[in-house]
Amino acid sequence: MKIFVFFFSFFLATSLLASEKYWIQFKDKNHTVSPEQLTKLFSERAIEKRVNSGKPFDWYDKPVNENYVKALENLGLKIENTSRWLNAVTVRASEVQLSSVRSLSFVEKIESVNKFTLRRESSEPVPAQDFLIEKSSDADYGTSLSQNAQTKLVDLHNLGITGKGLYVGLLDAGTRWRNNIAFPGLKVIAEYDFVEKDTDASGDDSHGTAVLSLMAANLPGTGIGGTFGSSFLIGKTEYSPTETQIEEDNWVAGIEWMDAQGADVVNSSLGYTTFDNGAGYFYSNGDFDGKTAKVTIAADIAAIEKGIAVFISAGNEGSNKFGTLCAPSDGFYVFSSGAVDGDGLLASFSSTGPTNDGRIKPDGLSRGVYNWVAKPGDKINPNGYFAYGNGTSYATPLSASAGALILSVYPELSPIDLNDALRNTASKSANPDNKYGYGVLNAVQALYSFGPAVSNTFTISYDGSGFDLSGHLSWNEPIDQTQTTIQLFDKNTALTVPVTTLINGTEVNFSFETNQALTDTVWFEITGKTTGGKSFTWPKKSEFRRYFVPGKTETETGNLRRSSGRFTDSTFNTAKPTSFVVGDPYPNPFNPTTRFKVLSPVSAPYTVRVFNSIGQQVDVWSGNLVPGTNYLDWNPSALSVMPSSGVYFLSVSSGSALQLKSVVYLR
Repeated sequence: MKIFVFFFSFFLATSLLASEKYWIQFKDKNHTVSPEQLTKLFSERAIEKRVNSGKPFDWYDKPVNENYVKALENLGLKIENTSRWLNAVTVRASEVQLSSVRSLSFVEKIESVNKFTLRRESSEPVPAQDFLIEKSSDADYGTSLSQNAQTKLVDLHNLGITGKGLYVGLLDAGTRWRNNIAFPGLKVIAEYDFVEKDTDASGDDSHGTAVLSLMAANLPGTGIGGTFGSSFLIGKTEYSPTETQIEEDNWVAGIEWMDAQGADVVNSSLGYTTFDNGAGYFYSNGDFDGKTAKVTIAADIAAIEKGIAVFISAGNEGSNKFGTLCAPSDGFYVFSSGAVDGDGLLASFSSTGPTNDGRIKPDGLSRGVYNWVAKPGDKINPNGYFAYGNGTSYATPLSASAGALILSVYPELSPIDLNDALRNTASKSANPDNKYGYGVLNAVQALYSFGPAVSNTFTISYDGSGFDLSGHLSWNEPIDQTQTTIQLFDKNTALTVPVTTLINGTEVNFSFETNQALTDTVWFEITGKTTGGKSFTWPKKSEFRRYFVPGKTETETGNLRRSSGRFTDSTFNTAKPTSFVVGDPYPNPFNPTTRFKVLSPVSAPYTVRVFNSIGQQVDVWSGNLVPGTNYLDWNPSALSVMPSSGVYFLSVSSGSALQLKSVVYLR
């Protein structure tokens, strides 16, 4: 009874404190930031990504105005979290303090920090299954084989694609990876606890450990993760006990931290829905529309503005009705993952779409029933153990692994490119719906839609005078040996070296040998054609080539992409836009909603007019732009007379500026 009273009192105290937590959004940033200041906020890896992607540091990267923060602290407020992207901070404040905050000229808005119920695992009992495969002739996955095989992760592993060279982020509750048998040799780049504000994110929960194992486990004979060759970033954003109260600002802070560390992929097996006291977001209120929940806004910024592939669990709210998904899986640019069993049948707990604006969710499915996951140590198994578990929490890291493996071959792909490929090659891509989404993922076909699969791992040796390098390429079409060239370079000088190429249909093994002394980074490129005449190049952009440093092993050099550019002032463009720009709509073609970005240098009214192919106006609406980035949506299904399928033209005007974009609507 004493234990119950203690936890009830703790829970009540926590709830009362949380009810006094607020977002304070600023009107502007209104301060200058030097390149030197930004390089202190972002890792070398994050800066490299900015240079390679061609996307400079922008307004989103600029920190909030320190003078504004100090003014709040002078009112006795403690800053809980800071968001560069939302230009806001969160504080705990009394009503008296809030009255003083409202009088500050730089404050745009004050909102309560929403609170949620966190349901991470399905309570459904784990049934006996007859579809498990215990062994593989290619690699010993143990009991984890079938969950990796269903989405074709095993096929990519067998091609030497393990996610090497990527930073994969995990936003979850506590993750006890140290000394766990599942993670020998795991490379954790950084970790942070956003609840306790500590650099140790191990916490006190098993959920994060299980989710990490589905990506990173590497214990042959027992369990293998989907992208075990990647390096990892771990963020703890939630207080661990299941069904507990959580707050959205920790997650926003966590994904911004992931960006600053240089994450390529982020997995978050957390679903945000209403809390018992009524705070939070409600499907019935239309809040799951891709633009309301703070976590959804942040997830979409990470994907579309920062180039991070974001994978989110759809939720465990049930498949027996429509509209049970959780934020931030309602985002436009995130990949929402539902769960199936080993036979590809939808799990009864897997949340469904559509979003409130009618978009299909989930985006795709992976195994989430009877998954083999790692658990933290206990008295009997102090170094951890494996057990079975259910949930979209466990499907999502397998979907994220598919994305990571593809990106490790083609890191130049945008999240939009990646998401489209995963959807368009999934099992129900021809007839998606709001339960199965686009179906069970096929990582191999998604990768092949971009070109050949090139191994992450190469055999390399250099003794100061002689250099040998061997690798492997494969595709789903026969390679024409007479039309395929593999060229080795030292710095930017092409080397004349004998290349041994063994082509057997769709398989290519290649090796280089040279006795030349090497002076700089060695890299290579592949150009060729299939017997059917299809051309391909690898890498698609020189900024993302694989490189090797003479005198170091392939493991030491990391086989990473190398920046071909220098950090210049243009890399640090944190100013507001200087002109009016309208971005391309996405998705396109679409049904029912498409979204487009509008950059505005000032606060100004805008008008959008939509015309059909014969020049008739079918829709018009107006609003106000804020300085910087704005996102506008068009949903034809909301019109009283729904237009027919076809090409439409969006005329977006503000002041004297006008731009036109075309989009295809499919009913």
